[in-house]
Amino acid sequence: MKLWRWWPLVALLGLLTACGAPSAGGKVVTVRGVGRASAVPDEARVTLGVSATASTAQAAQSADAARAGAVVTALGQAGVAAADLGTAWYSLQREYLPHGAVVFRASDQVTVTVRHLKRLGQLLDVAVAHGADSVQGVRFTLADPTTVRDAALAAALRDAASRARAAVKAEGVALGAPLKIRQSSTAGKTIPLTFARAATSAAAPVLPPGKLTYTARVVVTYASVAHPGALSRRAIHQPANRRAEATAQGAAKPPVRSTSQPDNPGAATAASMPTKLSRPKA
Repeated sequence: MKLWRWWPLVALLGLLTACGAPSAGGKVVTVRGVGRASAVPDEARVTLGVSATASTAQAAQSADAARAGAVVTALGQAGVAAADLGTAWYSLQREYLPHGAVVFRASDQVTVTVRHLKRLGQLLDVAVAHGADSVQGVRFTLADPTTVRDAALAAALRDAASRARAAVKAEGVALGAPLKIRQSSTAGKTIPLTFARAATSAAAPVLPPGKLTYTARVVVTYASVAHPGALSRRAIHQPANRRAEATAQGAAKPPVRSTSQPDNPGAATAASMPTKLSRPKA
């Protein structure tokens, strides 16, 4: 057999081991990692509530549509682009008053994307002055969250790798390449508001956005690679009572004599014969 034909396969196996291929036992380690990254938000998503009541459903719908239209028009005149205005939700329901009267309430939500946060308070004033009866939420966001989101993911992967290295260290193996990664991210900061301002106050409300934190969570499965000499390290780190027991057992065993040249060949042959003999058949 010509061994030189096998050297490419031997080289490939060595390369896979060096790159973190799984060990012969196929052992893997699965860990979780968490990472966070923060940034100052540069825009806000505002949800405004508009509603109207009337004795008939048609009248309630007409009044609500007129009020919502006035809010949208006023915000557009204040500089909000048409693409940043929309309706997110609409409802029409019957309400029963204490004295048996019935009215209809039409409600909808107008969403506004505010690109310049310094104008947020001013735009809320405009909306309330032209018919919005509630500010149901302000969510601060980033126009492009790619950078901070990637930073959170990288931090989560570093955390997972650190946990995995700590887990395999006690087993005497090295951390291999990641085999599977699952991740999820969360972000956002919502501020519910009850919009109320004294009639004598002329200043628009100030809403400091603070920082926006993205949190990334990952579940990573790594391969494990055996270190050369891992078995010897395990033997060194085994408990002292086990080493003492192994030493005692070794000392109690009688010395083994070589059978290559026995002192009594006949005795060796007899000892190797079966204890029950059968008579040959006639």
